Amino acid sequence: MARFLVWSDLHDEFWDGFDLPDLSAPVDGVLIAGDTHTRGRHLDIPAAAARKYGCPVVVIWGNHEAYGSIWSELLAEEARQIATLHAEGLDIRVLHGASTQIAGVRIVGATLWTDFKLYPGLEALARTVVPRLLNDYHAIRTAPGRLFTKADMLVLHAEQKAAVFDALAQPHPGPTVVMTHHLPVRQLIHPAREIGRDQDRALSAGFANNLWDETKAHDIHSWIWGHSHEGDAWTGQGDHGPIRFVTNQRGYPGEEAGFDPAFVLEV
Repeated sequence: MARFLVWSDLHDEFWDGFDLPDLSAPVDGVLIAGDTHTRGRHLDIPAAAARKYGCPVVVIWGNHEAYGSIWSELLAEEARQIATLHAEGLDIRVLHGASTQIAGVRIVGATLWTDFKLYPGLEALARTVVPRLLNDYHAIRTAPGRLFTKADMLVLHAEQKAAVFDALAQPHPGPTVVMTHHLPVRQLIHPAREIGRDQDRALSAGFANNLWDETKAHDIHSWIWGHSHEGDAWTGQGDHGPIRFVTNQRGYPGEEAGFDPAFVLEV
């Protein structure tokens, strides 16, 4: 059995640091499901974790990693930082729609984004409401002077969704864990957000997807998610057995997201 320390939405840009927990037993890896920091500092905590725990650290981007940065420049800076960390002997892996293995467990990771199709009948409204109200479209630049658009987001979602499900379609002799920042299935949305005005429900289409029918066809041990700063674990019955959806989000100061810095997922 493999053991993984799981975090997401650490949002260290809003906190005065993050105290790495002391663990009662070793872990095989640390899995961080996005929104760790902004402006090129999202590898600081992973590097500190790799030093403290002496194990691989697997990271995906959330939407906040690119806040205040130009996308292509951030990717280049990330590559430089990873090369430096590897030279130090630290095993840091960032997945942009790729997979890796630790202790026989396959880990598939991507931000995922969304396709606005969370609620049938509200897609057109979501395409209007989400770009207007979410900070992603005002805080991320894809090039100098060019802001992130819903077209950019849809391309990323299509590419990353395909990458995740293509990886899942490949045979693997051990268990599989998927890690995305955005919610993969509607069942993870807080019940309070499932009611109310159409505009409020349409806004959730910027946070969550409705991919259960595609997901349940695959043999997945656990799917780690974040982004919402709320929500509980949920287990769905897939075609190959139960699929556990887990989250452990720190969120913003003052929120009560139920974060446990020492949360360990056993696979």
